[in-house]
Amino acid sequence: MNIYAFICTRTKEVNDITLELLSFLNTNNIKVHLLVNSSSIFKAYSNALKKVNPDDEDIIILCHDDIQITTKNKDFVKILKEELENPEI
Repeated sequence: MNIYAFICTRTKEVNDITLELLSFLNTNNIKVHLLVNSSSIFKAYSNALKKVNPDDEDIIILCHDDIQITTKNKDFVKILKEELENPEI
């Protein structure tokens, strides 16, 4: 199973918040894809998913470049997996 993060951003120049996000995701072995300056966030995500062609068991994170993840590194992937195993989600 792979975990992918697709991050929409307007520019290739990343700010401190985006650098922190990229570092966090990379530390957790998440395959990061920056989606730069697309005409539509939905189009960017759609194109990225087609390009990667994830397996059914892969985890996909769709986010923007200005978020901060406050979960501890060691807990993040564990929480993702546990929550996604819940059939009510």
